Amino acid sequence: NKLIGIGKNYPSHENSNQDINFFLMTNNALIAHKKKLHLQKKIGSLIAEGELAVVLSKTVKNISPEDAKKVILGYTICNDFSARDVQSFQGEKIPASIKKSSDGLLPLGPYFLLEDELKDFTIKTYKNKKLIQKGSTREMINNIPKLISYISTFFTLKRFDLIATGTPEPKTKSF
Repeated sequence: NKLIGIGKNYPSHENSNQDINFFLMTNNALIAHKKKLHLQKKIGSLIAEGELAVVLSKTVKNISPEDAKKVILGYTICNDFSARDVQSFQGEKIPASIKKSSDGLLPLGPYFLLEDELKDFTIKTYKNKKLIQKGSTREMINNIPKLISYISTFFTLKRFDLIATGTPEPKTKSF
């Protein structure tokens, strides 16, 4: 159904704060693990953003953080790539939806952990076997139940909606 990304949810990000910054991504951003990504000509480089993603087990609206703990179906990993230097068209500003939702910018998997309990996860992102990012979900400014609760105040979250919970600061800026 919906793909939701969380921005600036780790203290190492510039301008990080308690506010929840979320955005929607289109389904065409999804790509399977190890499937080849074909960048559009207007996308210059990408920033790797390894993240924990949570998938919901039921439809909810205006759910409390406490009850939000009970609607987790499971977890997977994703690389929520950011196309930071997209070439503009006739000098127009490129919207964030293009920088986050272009074809293939959200690889998922390869595994899905069917576990509804809250856990802490270590996030490591590699490029050519070199560690380029490392963090832990313990460092998140806003935890998963709070994210689910907050987003559900704006619109109904449905079963199988996916929330990419934010990324620790990458150790390298682009590739």
